[in-house]
Amino acid sequence: MMPATAMAQTAVTVTTNADNGSGNLREAINSASDGDIIDCSAIEGQTVAVFLFCDRMICARAPCL
Repeated sequence: MMPATAMAQTAVTVTTNADNGSGNLREAINSASDGDIIDCSAIEGQTVAVFLFCDRMICARAPCL
């Protein structure tokens, strides 16, 4: 049996725990496509406090979540 169409994965990196600006979690989610990975390892140990809505199937590679 052949698998369903595979989604290409792109890693989107979070580089700041700020709520706005370049490299934050909000921007990463907004720019991610279905199947992408959000990588938060650059801000390991920091707190991210934002309210987010996501309407795509993404994977968050944490320690930040």
